[in-house]
Amino acid sequence: MILVFGGNGQVGQSLVREASLRRIPLRALSRAEADITDASNVVAAVSRWRPSVVVNAAAFTKVDLAETESEAARRDNEYGPAVLARACAKAHIPLVHISTDYEFDGTKPPVAYIESDPINSYKQVRAD
Repeated sequence: MILVFGGNGQVGQSLVREASLRRIPLRALSRAEADITDASNVVAAVSRWRPSVVVNAAAFTKVDLAETESEAARRDNEYGPAVLARACAKAHIPLVHISTDYEFDGTKPPVAYIESDPINSYKQVRAD
């Protein structure tokens, strides 16, 4: 079973639809059900659902507000994924973290991105 955090967002809802069409077992959790910035919440959700893989579709997506709401952006896009990663590592469950073209623009040859790949900045993307 796939466990998705951020199930009420655009990506989360798309994953739910696609999983349903393909009859893939998936449980999508909203922020109210499991806030990724709350370690005990995340551990409880992973323990309860016992997924074979976790997908992080939760994020601060208000790109225009990220500079003025930097603490919220950092909490949701840095601290929360770290919480998920620790919980998944402890439970020996793979974690898939979904990014956007604001970070990785897809111009890399057809191989997977890795953590050390250079990212795009919002200003670089906007200037193009």
